[in-house]
Amino acid sequence: MFDATLYKNKSSFSDYPLLRPITVLYEWPLFLTGQSSTALPSEQRVRSAVKELSEASELVVLDIERWPLKGDAQAIKTSVSKLLMVLSWIKSEMPRAKIGTYGTVPLPDYWRAIRGQTNAEFQAWQQDND
Repeated sequence: MFDATLYKNKSSFSDYPLLRPITVLYEWPLFLTGQSSTALPSEQRVRSAVKELSEASELVVLDIERWPLKGDAQAIKTSVSKLLMVLSWIKSEMPRAKIGTYGTVPLPDYWRAIRGQTNAEFQAWQQDND
Protein backbone atom coordinates (compact mmCIF):
# COMPACT_ATOMS: atom_id res chain seq x y z
CA MET A 1 0.00 0.00 0.00
CA PHE A 2 1.17 3.49 -0.77
CA ASP A 3 0.54 6.93 0.67
CA ALA A 4 0.38 9.81 -1.77
CA THR A 5 -1.75 12.15 0.30
CA LEU A 6 -0.87 15.83 0.14
CA TYR A 7 -1.93 16.78 3.66
CA LYS A 8 0.24 19.28 5.50
CA ASN A 9 1.59 18.13 8.88
CA LYS A 10 0.23 14.64 8.35
CA SER A 11 0.99 11.85 10.78
CA SER A 12 4.03 9.70 10.32
CA PHE A 13 3.32 6.22 9.07
CA SER A 14 6.74 4.92 10.10
CA ASP A 15 5.08 2.44 12.47
CA TYR A 16 3.31 0.89 9.50
CA PRO A 17 5.98 -0.68 7.26
CA LEU A 18 3.42 -1.90 4.73
CA LEU A 19 2.37 1.68 4.02
CA ARG A 20 5.10 3.27 1.93
CA PRO A 21 5.36 6.76 0.48
CA ILE A 22 4.88 7.27 -3.22
CA THR A 23 5.18 10.42 -5.27
CA VAL A 24 2.53 11.45 -7.76
CA LEU A 25 3.59 13.89 -10.45
CA TYR A 26 0.35 15.68 -11.26
CA GLU A 27 -0.48 17.74 -14.33
CA TRP A 28 -0.40 21.16 -12.66
CA PRO A 29 3.40 21.56 -12.48
CA LEU A 30 3.80 20.24 -16.02
CA PHE A 31 1.30 22.31 -18.00
CA LEU A 32 0.84 26.06 -18.22
CA THR A 33 -2.52 27.42 -17.08
CA GLY A 34 -4.79 27.55 -20.11
CA GLN A 35 -2.49 25.37 -22.21
CA SER A 36 -4.26 23.32 -24.84
CA SER A 37 -5.36 19.97 -23.46
CA THR A 38 -3.83 18.28 -26.51
CA ALA A 39 -0.42 19.92 -26.20
CA LEU A 40 2.72 18.25 -24.91
CA PRO A 41 4.21 19.99 -21.87
CA SER A 42 7.58 21.57 -22.43
CA GLU A 43 10.53 19.31 -21.77
CA GLN A 44 12.03 22.02 -19.56
CA ARG A 45 8.92 22.19 -17.34
CA VAL A 46 8.84 18.41 -16.95
CA ARG A 47 12.54 18.18 -16.11
CA SER A 48 12.25 21.09 -13.68
CA ALA A 49 9.28 19.49 -11.91
CA VAL A 50 11.14 16.20 -11.67
CA LYS A 51 14.22 17.88 -10.19
CA GLU A 52 11.99 19.19 -7.41
CA LEU A 53 11.17 15.57 -6.59
CA SER A 54 14.77 14.85 -5.61
CA GLU A 55 13.69 14.10 -2.04
CA ALA A 56 10.79 11.98 -3.23
CA SER A 57 10.44 8.27 -2.95
CA GLU A 58 11.93 6.21 -5.72
CA LEU A 59 8.41 5.33 -6.77
CA VAL A 60 6.87 7.96 -9.04
CA VAL A 61 3.43 7.94 -10.62
CA LEU A 62 2.77 10.18 -13.61
CA ASP A 63 -0.81 11.48 -13.56
CA ILE A 64 -1.65 12.95 -16.97
CA GLU A 65 -5.28 12.24 -17.77
CA ARG A 66 -5.96 14.84 -20.47
CA TRP A 67 -5.02 12.76 -23.50
CA PRO A 68 -7.54 10.24 -24.89
CA LEU A 69 -6.72 6.57 -24.56
CA LYS A 70 -9.81 5.15 -26.21
CA GLY A 71 -11.74 5.97 -29.31
CA ASP A 72 -9.96 7.17 -32.44
CA ALA A 73 -6.89 4.99 -33.18
CA GLN A 74 -4.74 7.92 -34.34
CA ALA A 75 -5.61 9.98 -31.25
CA ILE A 76 -4.67 7.02 -29.06
CA LYS A 77 -1.37 6.59 -30.90
CA THR A 78 -0.61 10.29 -30.41
CA SER A 79 -1.50 10.10 -26.71
CA VAL A 80 0.74 7.09 -26.16
CA SER A 81 3.61 8.85 -27.95
CA LYS A 82 3.20 11.90 -25.70
CA LEU A 83 3.08 9.78 -22.55
CA LEU A 84 6.20 7.89 -23.62
CA MET A 85 8.02 11.15 -24.29
CA VAL A 86 7.16 12.57 -20.86
CA LEU A 87 8.10 9.27 -19.21
CA SER A 88 11.46 9.30 -20.99
CA TRP A 89 12.18 12.82 -19.67
CA ILE A 90 11.30 11.72 -16.15
CA LYS A 91 13.43 8.59 -16.42
CA SER A 92 16.43 10.54 -17.66
CA GLU A 93 16.20 12.82 -14.59
CA MET A 94 15.52 9.96 -12.16
CA PRO A 95 17.22 6.93 -13.71
CA ARG A 96 16.81 4.71 -10.62
CA ALA A 97 13.15 5.55 -10.07
CA LYS A 98 10.39 3.09 -10.72
CA ILE A 99 7.85 5.02 -12.73
CA GLY A 100 4.24 4.20 -13.40
CA THR A 101 1.18 5.97 -14.71
CA TYR A 102 -2.17 6.73 -13.13
CA GLY A 103 -5.49 6.36 -14.92
CA THR A 104 -4.07 4.88 -18.11
CA VAL A 105 -4.05 1.09 -18.32
CA PRO A 106 -6.02 -0.85 -17.69
CA LEU A 107 -8.72 1.57 -18.76
CA PRO A 108 -10.99 2.10 -15.77
CA ASP A 109 -14.31 0.57 -16.72
CA TYR A 110 -15.59 -1.53 -13.85
CA TRP A 111 -18.70 -2.89 -15.53
CA ARG A 112 -16.97 -4.12 -18.68
CA ALA A 113 -14.00 -5.45 -16.68
CA ILE A 114 -16.11 -7.74 -14.48
CA ARG A 115 -17.87 -9.44 -17.37
CA GLY A 116 -16.85 -12.97 -18.25
CA GLN A 117 -14.07 -13.47 -20.77
CA THR A 118 -16.53 -14.60 -23.42
CA ASN A 119 -18.72 -11.51 -22.99
CA ALA A 120 -18.57 -9.05 -25.93
CA GLU A 121 -18.31 -6.04 -23.59
CA PHE A 122 -15.37 -7.62 -21.75
CA GLN A 123 -13.68 -8.41 -25.07
CA ALA A 124 -14.19 -4.82 -26.26
CA TRP A 125 -12.67 -3.54 -22.98
CA GLN A 126 -9.75 -5.92 -23.45
CA GLN A 127 -9.27 -4.71 -27.04
CA ASP A 128 -9.36 -1.07 -25.85
CA ASN A 129 -6.57 -1.90 -23.41
CA ASP A 130 -4.54 -3.68 -26.09
